[in-house]
Amino acid sequence: MKTMKAIAALFATMLLVSNYSFETMAQKSKDLKTVVIEASMECNSCKAKIEKNIAFEKGVKDLNVNLDTKRVTITYQNGKNSDEQLAKAIADLGYTVKIVKDNPSKDCDAKTNEKSKECDTKCTDTPKKGDKCNDK
Repeated sequence: MKTMKAIAALFATMLLVSNYSFETMAQKSKDLKTVVIEASMECNSCKAKIEKNIAFEKGVKDLNVNLDTKRVTITYQNGKNSDEQLAKAIADLGYTVKIVKDNPSKDCDAKTNEKSKECDTKCTDTPKKGDKCNDK
């Protein structure tokens, strides 16, 4: 009988912990924010320097450094960092920075090689006259 009570208590505890874990994970994913920062990087060494240092800033969950567009896309936990703090961290590495306030979806989607819906061309295509994403 004691064994049955112990097993039931263990099962109840595991159930509570697993529910808490799922709720916590869902809560954390809701707090994610993405910022796009233009940085004055010029070479692969600059790119590596930003990747190496910014990846370890508080709350950073994903980092994409694009040398061609000179843009750094950072996904982070909103409560642990801010757009301005991340821009300052890049500036502290010696780069001129600017937070991109316009629609960052003008950049290519790395998975599909497509630009945002309002664009007329693929990222590998030559931009057409009047293309809404002809910003290079």
